[in-house]
Amino acid sequence: MDEKNWRVKKLEESHEKLDKRTDELEKFKYSTVEKLTTIFKRLETLENSNKWVSQSFFYLILSGVIGVVFFLIQWLVTG
Repeated sequence: MDEKNWRVKKLEESHEKLDKRTDELEKFKYSTVEKLTTIFKRLETLENSNKWVSQSFFYLILSGVIGVVFFLIQWLVTG
């Protein structure tokens, strides 16, 4: 009978350890999902900002080129 009780006790201890480990893994999973969600949202924001900066730079260069072309035309006409 002692051996049977010992085995039952060991099984219970093993089950408790597994439950504890499962709880830890679930907490890790949820925290990881939250962190990844935050990271992806920040990346999306950065991509939108990057698009805006790229478009602004393109329009700035384009307006500069147009200004230079008009300046050259004016210089050629008056020169």
